[in-house]
Amino acid sequence: MVAGRAPGGAAVRPLVSDLELLRAIAAHIEEHGVPPTYRELAQRVGIRHVSVAFYGTCRLIDRGWVRMAWFARSRAIRITDAGRAALDSATPAEVTA
Repeated sequence: MVAGRAPGGAAVRPLVSDLELLRAIAAHIEEHGVPPTYRELAQRVGIRHVSVAFYGTCRLIDRGWVRMAWFARSRAIRITDAGRAALDSATPAEVTA
């Protein structure tokens, strides 16, 4: 899944960066011991629509940074080894980009 295309073929930038979303998932797991729901994830990164959190998570799945432990179940997001490596190697500037 890509960020999308606007009419005329121009690329559309995601509302939330992939690293920002990954960091939010990791922080929620660290604080609460369980993965966030899409609603909790949306609230944590400051977006109003749960669908944005869902599609952002789909981007993370495409990158191999997270996987779903159970399809269509709440709190099923799991960070992969590739996701942990991305978190470890990310600089603060990359998270806000």
